[in-house]
Amino acid sequence: MGVIILYMKLIVLAAGKGTRFLPITEEIPKALIPILSKPLVEYTLDLCVPHITGIVFVVNDILGFKIIAHYGNEYKNIPISYVVQTNTSPKGTFSAIQASLPFVDTEMFAVCNSDDLYKKEDIDSAFKSKECGVGLTASLMPYIYHGIDTEDGYIKGFRRHEKTEDLINDKFANGFYLLSREIFSFSPVYLKNGEMGLPHTLFNNLEKLPLKELVFLEWVPVDSPQNINSAEEFIKKHYK
Repeated sequence: MGVIILYMKLIVLAAGKGTRFLPITEEIPKALIPILSKPLVEYTLDLCVPHITGIVFVVNDILGFKIIAHYGNEYKNIPISYVVQTNTSPKGTFSAIQASLPFVDTEMFAVCNSDDLYKKEDIDSAFKSKECGVGLTASLMPYIYHGIDTEDGYIKGFRRHEKTEDLINDKFANGFYLLSREIFSFSPVYLKNGEMGLPHTLFNNLEKLPLKELVFLEWVPVDSPQNINSAEEFIKKHYK
């Protein structure tokens, strides 16, 4: 029997204002910032293209039009849809997913940020698992970020850190998800800043939808100009 490959839509979260990249992001959305002469988001798009049937970009109403103009209706023969979040739209990653519902016509779908870098092997392994899950990478991160507890390969919830050190080595969510349409029935968890949190909402519903730990051996978040050097090194090492 041949290998069954599961195809699905990919939601790309690209509505953030990229304030840490100011003044660059006064003129260009973070997703399009060139890293080694290629827009940042394309590194992840290229890894996902073999596994997906469509792309849904969630953009803002400030510079999102530049993403729409740049990619148009398709990327490497994969059709693209767009969700534009305005200043009055509900905020947060879960609200961005909710807004994408009209374009999600597959039982499962993938979610990624527009500013993270992954290895091909890790993306391929995640898609081929055919299970809903959260991408986790063992990383050294600021203590204020929540680690993720796991048991027998499945997510158990958040782990908070005491300020014993500025940087903590733990498993952290890396912005990649495989999810089911079932999550559209979940009541959102609101954060202190009023945003709807995606991982918070998912972890509040683990009894309804268990989430597999999708193991990613390497991951580079590109949150600010300070990450550019590590991003370039990662790309030179893992992308041809």
